[in-house]
Amino acid sequence: MSVNNSNQEFKTREEYKRTKAEELQRKKDLVKRAKDEARQLKDAEKRAKDEARDAEKRAKDEARRTRDEKNLTKDVSQKTQDGQTRTKDVSHKTQAVDKQAKEEALNQKRENPETPKVKETKTREAQRAANSTDKDVDAAPVSYKRIRVRLIPIWLRLILLVVLVFISVMAGAIVGYGMLGGGKIAEVFQESTWTHIIDLVEKGK
Repeated sequence: MSVNNSNQEFKTREEYKRTKAEELQRKKDLVKRAKDEARQLKDAEKRAKDEARDAEKRAKDEARRTRDEKNLTKDVSQKTQDGQTRTKDVSHKTQAVDKQAKEEALNQKRENPETPKVKETKTREAQRAANSTDKDVDAAPVSYKRIRVRLIPIWLRLILLVVLVFISVMAGAIVGYGMLGGGKIAEVFQESTWTHIIDLVEKGK
């Protein structure tokens, strides 16, 4: 039995089904290949976008690094300028102090020419002031060593410790034997009481 088709004529139905299945498989392969190509194109676009993003990020990092380096150089230059201005201020202060000391010495000499000792003290004070201004303001404070003085010596502490231990033992015996045990408090200080207690302990062993 033959099956008529618009394109060709098939002898059997099985041959017709086989050719149809082959055509469907060929169409599926074409669709799959098209999808794969589209996926590859998308992957390529994504890869290109990622590379562009990485390049942009790298460029931003480099720009930030150069900006930080510029800021560091600016800070260093500012610090050096501050140091120079500080040294200039210190030198101006020392010059002013020296000038003031010289003026005071001249005035003192004019007023009292017979007292040269005052001049020496003034110049020494001026030198001390100049030396103090030369030093840095952020200098560390002077540390004073603390001297420890014991009010009670060690040997007296040991004696007090022994006495307090003896008093605590006696107080415990008085409370235990006299108050809790029902005995007389005066019997605690007798030797016979303790020998009796020792005999009882040895007999119990």
